[in-house]
Amino acid sequence: MNYEEARNYIAHIQGNLGSDYSLKEVTRLAEYMDRPDKKLQIVHIAGTNGKGSAGNYLAGILAASGYRVGRYVSPTTHYLERVQKWEPYTEQSVTISAQEAAKLLTKLRVFCEQMVKEGYHHPTAFEIETILAMQQGVDWNVDVMLVECGLGGRMDATNFITDPLLCMITSISRDHMAVLGETVTEIAEEKYGIIKKGAQVVSAPPKELQPLLERVCRETGAHLHLVQSVGQVQIHSCEETQFYYRDRSYVLSTPGLYQIDNAALALETAQCMQSIGFAKINEESMKWGIYSSRWPGRMEVICKKPIILLDGAHNEDAAKRLVQSLEAYYPGQKWQFIMGVFADKEYQKMIHILLPYAKRFLTVTAPGPRGLDSGKLAKSIWQTAQKFGENRLSLEDIQDVRTMSDALYQTLQIGENTIICGSLSIQGAVQRFMSEAGEMEE
Repeated sequence: MNYEEARNYIAHIQGNLGSDYSLKEVTRLAEYMDRPDKKLQIVHIAGTNGKGSAGNYLAGILAASGYRVGRYVSPTTHYLERVQKWEPYTEQSVTISAQEAAKLLTKLRVFCEQMVKEGYHHPTAFEIETILAMQQGVDWNVDVMLVECGLGGRMDATNFITDPLLCMITSISRDHMAVLGETVTEIAEEKYGIIKKGAQVVSAPPKELQPLLERVCRETGAHLHLVQSVGQVQIHSCEETQFYYRDRSYVLSTPGLYQIDNAALALETAQCMQSIGFAKINEESMKWGIYSSRWPGRMEVICKKPIILLDGAHNEDAAKRLVQSLEAYYPGQKWQFIMGVFADKEYQKMIHILLPYAKRFLTVTAPGPRGLDSGKLAKSIWQTAQKFGENRLSLEDIQDVRTMSDALYQTLQIGENTIICGSLSIQGAVQRFMSEAGEMEE
């Protein structure tokens, strides 16, 4: 298959096969590929929010230390971004090429068809992509592969991995409750399901989850490393946030108070890796890896006049972290929000959190079958505003504009400072519009 045919193949599977939440098929597919996971040193990453950011900081540190790093991430704006590589001493990743992806998907398709003949279910798209990522990491000869869970942990397709070098657990909160459980404890039990015998585990659990994490590590024979408290934080500008970790100063070049927690997790992970054999990690590479790392769509300033921030907040906890950062970096300011959400999210809770910071809402329909109709979202914003009475928005302040291009065109015309949030899925439309707008200006 060429790349277009390969993408059509994956799209067909996505449209016809739902999630399986069983490791039987992905494990068998890995066996067909001679278990590429067993040829890699893997850092397995689980958590509700922060997986991409923490993984990006860690990748930056490892690359700055002279290691070749592979990453498997999701979701992404562009398909090829799911599999990435950092060469030693570089600050930017490159993605798998269309030719590399097509070659591996062609091979995997043959194996999937053979599995069906053996009596297995056809692997899902995510299962196929997971094995593709592992094999590409082997082909690239990476020193370490950072692998993010797609959903949960225990029954996530990535959890066919049997002997990770290290498990990194980011923040845990309520999301995907229909699959993972209603309470944070139930969700944490699923996330902690990636912890394996003998693995190093790095996390910063809240007090109510720490006994559970300690018990899981004790029962599996894993080695727990707890992230220490962050010291003094000084916000000098959106391009310079200074914080102290283990009495050493670090600087973030992108805004977001929540990124300090993600950076601290990456620093503790790097120090753990240094102690178990990654000897090239040093203080300077940790400082530079943190400073140089940029993860799109997380308090990302995509326009300065007017200020337009693109943030991936798509659940209650992420919305709380977003407004905390707004208070810190832009105190007292009211914003226009461009919002698009998935219908299966607790978007009413997000609206409640954002309302005190809003002077206007523009609603758009998030892409895909899960996207909530923008008209329904606008109605929900109005009802929430009336119910809690925290913000005197009129009906004219809540506009259903349906598409991201219309929302951004209107924003640039009136020059309104704006936050774009609600779903990671809307970021592609934002990037396309801003790219086209830049080309028109040139």
